[in-house]
Amino acid sequence: MYCHDCRCERIKELLELLPESHKDNLRYLIKFLAEVTKHQERNKMPPHNLGLVIGPNIFAHTSSENSAMESSCL
Repeated sequence: MYCHDCRCERIKELLELLPESHKDNLRYLIKFLAEVTKHQERNKMPPHNLGLVIGPNIFAHTSSENSAMESSCL
């Protein structure tokens, strides 16, 4: 069963584990994205579209094999 309150609490717990500099970056990003959505009529970027574009980049996972390959291309 889905528990919204439980999920929110778990997210808060995980955020507390972040280094302070990462929390600062996350705060900045959230404020920036909120500002972008204020102009969604003009830029066609409501929260759903921003999530589709930004989400995969934030949560991208590269394996050590991919990282090694990317490093050799530099």
